[in-house]
Amino acid sequence: MTSRVIFLSYASEDRWVAEQLRRRLSEGDVCTVWWDIEDMAGQRVQTSIRAGIAAAHEMVVLVTREALTKDWVRHEVAMADYRDIPVTLLLYSVRAQDLPDPWLGMERVDIRDADRYVEQARERARGES
Repeated sequence: MTSRVIFLSYASEDRWVAEQLRRRLSEGDVCTVWWDIEDMAGQRVQTSIRAGIAAAHEMVVLVTREALTKDWVRHEVAMADYRDIPVTLLLYSVRAQDLPDPWLGMERVDIRDADRYVEQARERARGES
């Protein structure tokens, strides 16, 4: 089992893109990606999400127009921020000026640079093993 846990936050409408990101991060078992499809079986949603964030070393948020309208996405980011868990915002067809004020100081990566983010996350995980 790997030691680096990444919490993946996204809007359900963006599930296909989130799945591609999860697959890339999980390649070679370097990172464990927490996301709702696999990690909430039999648990209350809120309890499961809290546990996932508590276990995370970092969070990546797939920020789309849909995600910006979701209270759960904002709540997950706030929980991670409260716990001092580093948050990376992966912007997909969203501009920085569209972000909520509390997110403006967080690391941002354009979706076109997703491969760079994935490689950096995997390097962080390799450095911990």
